[in-house]
Amino acid sequence: MATGGLCITSEEKNYNKICHLLIGIGTNQIRSVFDRCCKMLSNSTAGLLQTNEQRLQTLRTSRSQKGGPPKIINDTQWRLMYPTPPAAANSEQFDITLLMILLRNICGLKSPNDHVWTRPPYSSDVSVEADLVRMREFRNKLQHMPGTTIKDSEFERLWFDISVVLVRLGAKQNDIDELKLVSMDPSETERHQQTLKQWKELDDELKDRLDRIDEKQDKALENDEDFRLILQKLMQSGMSLASDADSAHQKRDDQCLDAANKCGEELRQYYKEYLSNITQLPWWDGADKVKLDQVYVDLGLETKKEGISIQNQNLFSSREDCENPKRILIEADAGHGKSTLCKKLALDWAQKKIFDQFKLVFFLALRHLQGRQISLKDAFFESLLPEDSPINREDLWDFIKSHQSEVLFILDGLDEVHRDHLPVDVQTMLLGMILRNCKMIFTSRIIREKVPEDQYDTLLLIRPFKVKSLEEFVRLQFQSIGQTLYADSFLHQFNQIRPSSVDLLFLMQTPLNALLVCKNWLKMEN
Repeated sequence: MATGGLCITSEEKNYNKICHLLIGIGTNQIRSVFDRCCKMLSNSTAGLLQTNEQRLQTLRTSRSQKGGPPKIINDTQWRLMYPTPPAAANSEQFDITLLMILLRNICGLKSPNDHVWTRPPYSSDVSVEADLVRMREFRNKLQHMPGTTIKDSEFERLWFDISVVLVRLGAKQNDIDELKLVSMDPSETERHQQTLKQWKELDDELKDRLDRIDEKQDKALENDEDFRLILQKLMQSGMSLASDADSAHQKRDDQCLDAANKCGEELRQYYKEYLSNITQLPWWDGADKVKLDQVYVDLGLETKKEGISIQNQNLFSSREDCENPKRILIEADAGHGKSTLCKKLALDWAQKKIFDQFKLVFFLALRHLQGRQISLKDAFFESLLPEDSPINREDLWDFIKSHQSEVLFILDGLDEVHRDHLPVDVQTMLLGMILRNCKMIFTSRIIREKVPEDQYDTLLLIRPFKVKSLEEFVRLQFQSIGQTLYADSFLHQFNQIRPSSVDLLFLMQTPLNALLVCKNWLKMEN
């Protein structure tokens, strides 16, 4: 590879950028996953390491004796994990090879011997373990390339595949996009290549350790025909068990998919039954229910920074300020229609008008969860599904965890509850520590205690009614109660007064206020 002042080809640049993406941003995101595990399991890096020191010692075994097991953790890495004082341990000093060792062995993920670490993951599996394995496969692909060049077509495909995994692990798409545009320092690429090599050697050492165990077993049995026959039977049994395991895995997937399909149908039926008709002013004497579809007016969502208008059906579409929206916070003052918007989104999904990418949409007002000691799955079951529902909760929950991109949560009224009074599962979901790849919409009033920015990637505001939308809203309100003729009379009087009454126009820009004005005007007319 060309270095220093020599010119390098575009295909060499492609290789350099992939190295930077995989090792540069990749290391940061794997470290981020490790840090989250430390926080959840022991509150600190040092605490988790101290708790697991004995287990990690087994991976530090010296290879000095002939035929001894390979050393997985070297002395330099050990000193980084257990400095003086121990509390000084800092994951920022851990390279990607050490982070991968720790994640696999002490971070509460699946067992180090679980097949998930050795088999290519299913495309539907977006668990942390599966994405870590994908990172290893990307590394192997680079290691097995004949040279240090990547063709443009292969570069684009590989860049996209790695980016998808990194974003799921928590990387920001903007950082990835910026990296694609900058010129690469060849010396940095050489350092990343060395890291890839060390990472590969780590996996080879692990494989070597297993091979040595197999070799010792072979030597012990090679002169014993009875043992040989037993071993042959065990191998045949093992192949049968592996086939049975695959069959059981497929059966389990089918059970989870069936639970999701049934849940989707029940949710659609529930939303159509309970959200199609709403009472706009429950406290109003003689208030009647109206059809939501007949009175709903587009509220006019827009991004806070750029003021870009966003239609309901495009909430999760890629845009300039966010390549892959996952967690959307919608803010507005009281009376602007946040709760009505949530109901409309859930109803439109139920009627198959929008969000066809989601198999499941869970809509819940957070105030119903305040102070309740209840799990997340129980909260949604009890609130949205009938008590006698035949759906198996564990099957459904497993589907949600393994198909997160197909699940949307709509949580209304974040400002109406105290975070500490929410169920623990809901708190951790809002923090992105579980179900981080599910899509989420949550609403809040504009309050002093702002929602932390790391809890959402998109902030939208509900803008005030413009005159055209206001007139549409008024007409729909009168039509919904069979008083269509009154709409023209009301709007005529309103347009006469509007130029001289700034206060009236300001009042009518909020859906709740506009509705109250219409109700009172009609009451006086009658």
